[in-house]
Amino acid sequence: MFKWKKYNTEDNAVLVTLKLLELLKVPFTSKFSREIRLHPEFPNLLSISNALHELNVANIAVKISPDQLSEMSFPAISQVHANNGSFIIILKIENGLVQYLDSNLANAQTTVDDFAKHWTGYLLLAETNEKSGEPNYIENRKLEILSRIRYAALAILLIIAVSVLLFLKPASAFPVLLNVLGVGLCIALLMQTFGQKSLLSEAVCKPNSKIDCNQVINSSVAKVYGDISLAEIGLLFFAGGLLTNLLLALNSYSVFNPYLYFLYMLSVPFTIFSIYYQWRVVKSWCAICLGVVGLLWAGAIYYWSGYSSLNFNSGELAPVAIGYLLPLAVWFVVRSSVFQAQSVSSVQRSLYRFSKNQNVFDTLIQRQRQLGEDFGNGVTLGNAEARHTITLVTSPTCRPCINAHQAVESWLHQFEENIKVVIQFAVNPVDNGSIPNTIARNIISLSLNGDHKTMKEAMRTWYNPKRPELKEWLSLLPVELHPGTEAHFNNHYDWFEKSEISAVPAIFFDGKQIPNEYSFEDFENILRLKLSADN
Repeated sequence: MFKWKKYNTEDNAVLVTLKLLELLKVPFTSKFSREIRLHPEFPNLLSISNALHELNVANIAVKISPDQLSEMSFPAISQVHANNGSFIIILKIENGLVQYLDSNLANAQTTVDDFAKHWTGYLLLAETNEKSGEPNYIENRKLEILSRIRYAALAILLIIAVSVLLFLKPASAFPVLLNVLGVGLCIALLMQTFGQKSLLSEAVCKPNSKIDCNQVINSSVAKVYGDISLAEIGLLFFAGGLLTNLLLALNSYSVFNPYLYFLYMLSVPFTIFSIYYQWRVVKSWCAICLGVVGLLWAGAIYYWSGYSSLNFNSGELAPVAIGYLLPLAVWFVVRSSVFQAQSVSSVQRSLYRFSKNQNVFDTLIQRQRQLGEDFGNGVTLGNAEARHTITLVTSPTCRPCINAHQAVESWLHQFEENIKVVIQFAVNPVDNGSIPNTIARNIISLSLNGDHKTMKEAMRTWYNPKRPELKEWLSLLPVELHPGTEAHFNNHYDWFEKSEISAVPAIFFDGKQIPNEYSFEDFENILRLKLSADN
């Protein structure tokens, strides 16, 4: 006899989806389980289908007759009339019996004839492959495990810091404020390194002839010991200084600690090198980096002013050691998770459901400015005859462009036969011999030569968080450029100027810029829906 239990429809849809993934052995985290509810059509069968697609689980919804059930592959999600359309999971059909998990995931079975009386006729069939699973699953899993520990630790440190600050001596206010500002600037630098925007970076890092934060932050000297950035070192320096000064105040030590004096004096040569490197080598300035330099100089002057009262003793070493080793230990534990975290703000959460709605997307994109004339000189990938065109306006030294290129590569991997991709470089040809010019010219040359395999590999290698040095990258390519490279390169910049694009990366869909509210992942979902509708 068919059985079902009264159950919340939304909870039922989530539980059944997650249980199916478990049965199919598809890895996922709580992040995915939360996002299922944000689908615009949730909790219907379409929302479940799209959720499975996001995990690279191929699926199709079919409506069949009861006598066709035995021909289907299981497990599969089915819908019954009970409880306003509950979802269940059919496990198998054997000897005329339907074995299934009911709306509460309890094992049950009934005859095919009895099942047919309650069944809507719909079935969602799913099939996995080697790529099935939540994107960035390992990193998300680490983040899931460490998130509670991290937030608890941060809350405790914040409470301690505020409590101590209330009792600080006036003389301690300056070094504490200096280090707080330093932590803030270095967090902004880290966000810029991640390709994320902050209010500060948007205000002071707008690219022009003199300022290009990305080019400085992503230069070869901005990394030490592999992938450790100077922004991280700066964050640890100021965080350690902040904690040290709080400990000094708590233990009534002098703020003019000799060991802090020593650390700030050691930082001065690095600030001089930073200014020289931006001025003479990169020939662009990073406003946030200059702010950090200013704070280091202010700290050096402050401790220099108290030089006469400095007395080195072991008692004053302990707070410095604790102050710097503790942030270092915490960062060592959470670093990998922080670098992979993609936190979603409350505003983004409220927009998330709308971002997956195709009708909302169509309305928003129609309000966008139409792309200017296409001179036909863009680097073309995918199907040149495809109905839909994606145009990516990019620059070789733009850190956020790495994420854009990786997103486009993912779209090509999934939909190559159904989309045309055009790459347009926003690089001024006047600065001949610069890194951006060299990269753009070589990629354009490969395109003109028709060597698309090498061209794709060249772009994949360069637009990578761990990209090689320019000399190493060039060694993988032909020495001679195509004769038409220069003309095409100039046309790229002419097109960019006439299109009046204010910032890169910029992505256009069929000539209209993708609204800022849409992430790469959001647009991928919309693109999947559009291509499915075309077919």
